[in-house]
Amino acid sequence: MRILVCMKQILDPDVPARDFRIDEDCREAERGGANLVPNIFCENALETALQLRDGTGGSVTAVSFGTEEAEDVLRKALAMTADEAALVTRSDGPAPDALTVVRVLAAAARKLGEFDVVMVGRESGDWGVGQTGGLLAEELGLPMVALVDGAEPADGGLTLRRQTDYGFDVVDRWSEDRSKVALVWADRTGRDIRKYSFFDLKCLSNRFANALLELGLEKGDRLFVMVPRVVNWYAVMLGCFKLGVIPMPAPNILTPKDVAYRVNEADASGAVA
Repeated sequence: MRILVCMKQILDPDVPARDFRIDEDCREAERGGANLVPNIFCENALETALQLRDGTGGSVTAVSFGTEEAEDVLRKALAMTADEAALVTRSDGPAPDALTVVRVLAAAARKLGEFDVVMVGRESGDWGVGQTGGLLAEELGLPMVALVDGAEPADGGLTLRRQTDYGFDVVDRWSEDRSKVALVWADRTGRDIRKYSFFDLKCLSNRFANALLELGLEKGDRLFVMVPRVVNWYAVMLGCFKLGVIPMPAPNILTPKDVAYRVNEADASGAVA
């Protein structure tokens, strides 16, 4: 498996606030005496790629588009055991926009050969725009999965673990093994102990999501939730996630006046308690 990882060099995010300045003409941060460092999210992508390579074989190539100083980013990638590295240099001056960067990276990817997987960081640690992944996928004509925090080989492809859509991507997949325990509940005495599997949570959350549908709630609606931290709380939260309803969890100590205030101010479509 050939994996391409796009790396970016950014201004050190830990630069003291007193030393941070914005160039009004270029509308970007002035470097001053700050260091240039690899984008932490790009390093996360590289680490994921290296773990995947070590588990399946193949190679990892790091590519960066920047000034000659960006060579340091690629040297670090090689030190982390990337197999190859390529630098596309640009002149000093204002940083190019995201679309320009993507077109250059896409041209570099084509030049370097065919890749099975292309990885980028979630966003840059300087401006946090987060456009590169989607634009690059469009430019290369590839499918895209965002917010991935883990990948492993499975059935000739990859199983990706995401940071979002918790109900579908984690609970429902793990529910395929009906014996896999998700949580253990005990009463205050410790005598009544119950185990719930991911399959149990899948069924309970599906039931709750369907109940919300029957009540007319839809994606984007808000639901006030004041439920004790028992298994029903997880069923409610996961059911909301699956439907796209926004849960508003609240502590059980709220008074009726507090509840009314929260429901009205948030324009909630419903409440569960």
